[in-house]
Amino acid sequence: GMTMCMSMAREAGMCEEDILKAVTSAPAKVLGKSNEWGYLQEGRCADIAILNEVYEPFYLRDSENNILEGKKSYRCSLTICDGQVVYRD
Repeated sequence: GMTMCMSMAREAGMCEEDILKAVTSAPAKVLGKSNEWGYLQEGRCADIAILNEVYEPFYLRDSENNILEGKKSYRCSLTICDGQVVYRD
């Protein structure tokens, strides 16, 4: 899922600010929706995910036998869509 991809990007050296942009404002821009989506601001559409950093080691090996190993992962603890809580961990 998305949180695993975010965790992998961080372990590969991507800074947290760039990771968050990659899953919020960057997709909104690509989809031509940057005037509506991708930023928290009054008057904009907003689905919100609250993420925590947890000790949850992961170990991934790709088809070339490259290994990515991390000790911390992002985990979603709450998701709000259209003003309603739709997920709570």
